[in-house]
Amino acid sequence: NQLLAPPNIATSSLDWTQVSNVGAALIFSPFIGFGVAAIVLLILKRVLKKRPELFVPPNGDAPPPFWIRVLLILTCTGVSFAHGSNDGQKGMGLIMLILIGVAPLAYSLNKTMDTAQVQSFVVASEKAASVLSPNTPEITDSAARATLTHYIQEREFAPEVIPAVAVLSRHVGQSVAGYDTLDKIPAKDVATLRNDIYLSSATLKRLDKDKVMPELTKADSQVVSDYRKSLDQATQYIPTWVKVAVALALGLGTMVGWKRIVVTVGERIG
Repeated sequence: NQLLAPPNIATSSLDWTQVSNVGAALIFSPFIGFGVAAIVLLILKRVLKKRPELFVPPNGDAPPPFWIRVLLILTCTGVSFAHGSNDGQKGMGLIMLILIGVAPLAYSLNKTMDTAQVQSFVVASEKAASVLSPNTPEITDSAARATLTHYIQEREFAPEVIPAVAVLSRHVGQSVAGYDTLDKIPAKDVATLRNDIYLSSATLKRLDKDKVMPELTKADSQVVSDYRKSLDQATQYIPTWVKVAVALALGLGTMVGWKRIVVTVGERIG
């Protein structure tokens, strides 16, 4: 999708900020984990070296010490929870990538938003546009898209970015205002609307990160913050059936594979 998208929609397929965050986490988290584990191991070696019974397997059917059994249960539970959470996020993310790639018209917008949420979105768009630029700028929608795309890609702030995001925010609200729900938006307008929503959301995040957002009152800042949440709600969602399917898959997998976790943690590692 990223490679095949038209020039003005080239930034809408992937959120590169999130990609970089995930990449950094994947690179640095193993080092942090191994470092913390090494520190804990060294501490335990010093603390437990005076307990030789811990390093000798139980005789016959004698159970290990009670606190060791408790620790084993907590450890296995923690491993299952951590892996389950991680696998659940990856599973839902991969399914959504496939769905958006295969059927973008069906899953690129959050069509589960009800009428009240859509109307709140329209109101938030208009309020945010008025806060960012009280006077309606004389900028065309296409020019606003080009300005925001350049800012997101090159990270070069220019004074026209603020009025451009105001224009596009107002346009997004007007594009949705005529429909009760997002699933009624014509198929030919879905790609453009999603791109406009992405450009508005990414620009506001970048402005905040670069600390170039215009000075706003506390109330106005809350208006912009609420609008950003509305933008994310319109595109960043996971259908209920995907959550249920992933939960069932992980649950059934745990029912079958729990013994492997216990054996690995309790016998091989322990």
